[in-house]
Amino acid sequence: VIGCVALYRIARRAGRRALDRFPAEKRARVEHMLARYDVLAVLVASVLPPPFPFKLFIVSAGVFRLNLVRLALAVGAGRAFRFSVEAFLAARYGERASALVAQHYPMIGLVVAVVIIALFVAKKHLWRARPSPG
Repeated sequence: VIGCVALYRIARRAGRRALDRFPAEKRARVEHMLARYDVLAVLVASVLPPPFPFKLFIVSAGVFRLNLVRLALAVGAGRAFRFSVEAFLAARYGERASALVAQHYPMIGLVVAVVIIALFVAKKHLWRARPSPG
């Protein structure tokens, strides 16, 4: 999280020049995701496995000035979840865990991302569905 905050601050000062290191089509997709989903996009990106361009999300968050506290919380929660799953698999399966993770992690990461997005969408719809008091 500290590294992401440092990268965020550098990108915030460097502005759009920081994004020039990434391909234009990826920058456009990330900008659209951040504009539409805000910190949820960063949360999902922090859970997904490499080669997903996580640093592009952090740099873009700095350039587009997302809230730093919310960004740090999203990165912390996402990384804690990801590494907790990896630690559980290592403790449970030992040496076989690395082969298991290597074989199934992209699918595990995508399933987790879909679940996170579904929970946020459900929360948003349930919040709207509630009648206002009074």
